[in-house]
Amino acid sequence: MKNSIYFLCLIFVFFVGGCATTDEGPLRGDALFTNADQLVSKLQKGGYVIYFRHAMTDWEQRDSDRNNLENCKTQRKLSQRGRAQAKSIGEAFKALNIPIAVVYSSPYCRCIDTAKLAFDDVSVTFDLKGLAETGRQESERRVNVLKNMLATTPPAGRNTILISHADNILKAADFSVNEGDAVVFKPLETEGFKLLAYITSEQWMDMAQALNMR
Repeated sequence: MKNSIYFLCLIFVFFVGGCATTDEGPLRGDALFTNADQLVSKLQKGGYVIYFRHAMTDWEQRDSDRNNLENCKTQRKLSQRGRAQAKSIGEAFKALNIPIAVVYSSPYCRCIDTAKLAFDDVSVTFDLKGLAETGRQESERRVNVLKNMLATTPPAGRNTILISHADNILKAADFSVNEGDAVVFKPLETEGFKLLAYITSEQWMDMAQALNMR
């Protein structure tokens, strides 16, 4: 009975103006593990958009040239811990048998590296580029594109992965995400999207181990 109540909390959401929330926030922490089997089962069947903020970075570095993103030397890059974090996420996805249709990444090197380390293949799009030092019109355009991506149903039986930055998802879904963590959305097409779960980088592998699927 308790599991059923938690599960109902997972799928009951309140949608307003292109942003998605639940009455008590997304499934996370103890509630996440209580319902890990249901959540993983849903992801295995596909139909979700999973938004990752890039893995952990070295904050002693700074982005000094946001116009030439092909030069990784001028950007804040993944730390050694962040690289290990990304690899662990990828291993967990394989252990959990979560199917992926496509991985879209911001053009920043820290996002592309996260994608490659975790999922191998990546499609880079400037629509997911961070909003820092961006004019209002272009910033609003990217936010609207992200909202559309969160509302778009992936190909049957698969999930879409988005790897971007904190400010993008904060503007699009009014939700803060730490480095390496993810937010799971259920696309509703013309009605927007549902916010289902917040999953830390460590919890992916924790769920795999807890469900004996590693």
